[in-house]
Amino acid sequence: ARKMGVYMGIFNFFIVIPQIINALIGGPLVKYAYGNHAVFALVMSGVSFLIAASLVYKVKDVDDVIQSK
Repeated sequence: ARKMGVYMGIFNFFIVIPQIINALIGGPLVKYAYGNHAVFALVMSGVSFLIAASLVYKVKDVDDVIQSK
């Protein structure tokens, strides 16, 4: 309970840093790579999300394997 603020701050980094990176890179990416069509960036995000979701099945949880023995 004493370190809750520290853990919340670290968790906040995982939210804020990607938003800052997207703010810096996202605009030029949409402008030059997608020809000012932001919908293509959303489609690419959706495709990336589906690929990541399908790859989760490849992850093996070591704790579950140890507990089942």
